[in-house]
Order: sequence, then structure tokens, then C-alpha cells
Amino acid sequence: MGMKIIHIRFAARDCSPCPVHSQCTHAAKLPRALVVRTEQTFTALETARQHQQTSAFKEVYTKRAGIESTLSRGVRAFALRRSRSVCFCKSFLQRL
Repeated sequence: MGMKIIHIRFAARDCSPCPVHSQCTHAAKLPRALVVRTEQTFTALETARQHQQTSAFKEVYTKRAGIESTLSRGVRAFALRRSRSVCFCKSFLQRL
């Protein structure tokens, strides 16, 4: 269930002789290719980006970032994802 995208490829006979070809693409010989999102996907992405600029989102994300860094430090420093025992009954609490 990935994002819906539209692939657009220009024909070499249309794209290669263009005088501004070097400003349009970095490819030396290949024609221009574009990948465009559908309108619904683009609108959803723009709405999410606008929401991320609000102060309410930044406040919530600051808390989350602090928690994520604490968890990351624990995983890196103390190997919290590793169980000391392979027995399920001994490592039950770590699996929660």
C-alpha cells in the first residue's frame, strides 16, 4: 500500500535536441523523467507538512523526541533489545 505516483517519461527525440536540456536534467543523453504524486496524495502530504509547522505539533514532537533519545541511549548503551535468557518464562517481561 505505497503512495500512488505517476511516472512521466519524455521521448528522446523531443527532449535531446532541446536547447535547455542541461537545465532540465543532469543526464547527459537520457531524456527527462518525472515522478508526480496523485492529487489526493499531494494534498494529504501538504496538509501533513502544514500541520508539522504548528506550535501544537512541535510541542508534542519535542516530548516524543526526548523519549526516543532516552530509548535509543538505553538500547545502544545497555543492549535493551537483547534478552539474557532464551527461556520464554525468564524473558517474559522483556517481551512486553
